[in-house]
Amino acid sequence: MRQKWIEIIKKANTAFSQQDYSQASGLFMQVLAETRRNLRELVILSKKNVNAIQEFTLCSRVAANALLKNGQVREAEKTYHLATNALKPFISNLTNPLPYRALVLSEFKLLFYDLADLYVSNHLLDELSVYVSENNPLLIRWAEDQQMMSQYNKNLN
Repeated sequence: MRQKWIEIIKKANTAFSQQDYSQASGLFMQVLAETRRNLRELVILSKKNVNAIQEFTLCSRVAANALLKNGQVREAEKTYHLATNALKPFISNLTNPLPYRALVLSEFKLLFYDLADLYVSNHLLDELSVYVSENNPLLIRWAEDQQMMSQYNKNLN
């Protein structure tokens, strides 16, 4: 299955480089649909799972970029929302190892800032305000969780 994705991603990258954003976004969205299903099956983070999440994030970002270049702002917005929502459970699950949660949080932040940039560059300031107010408490709580777990691990040593 992974080989199939690689081939589709190669085609999508070619379409993107040829400025065929409609085809590129369609191909990337095809890969995202499958990878999002696979993420739902993951429970505990591992190095392999984090790599899959990083690939998912990259694919989400490129797909959203292709949608934006094709003038599909709302579809790009939806892509970012789906991606960030897919990552939230991994960050919130305190049974996941701290280093892996931190890596997933970094991926979440990339998507978060990309979406904030989409809102600003398209003058969607009301949507930006709502988005930040919805996610800011999570970001603060996750940072506090990370700090608490990090301190706990230091105290064990």
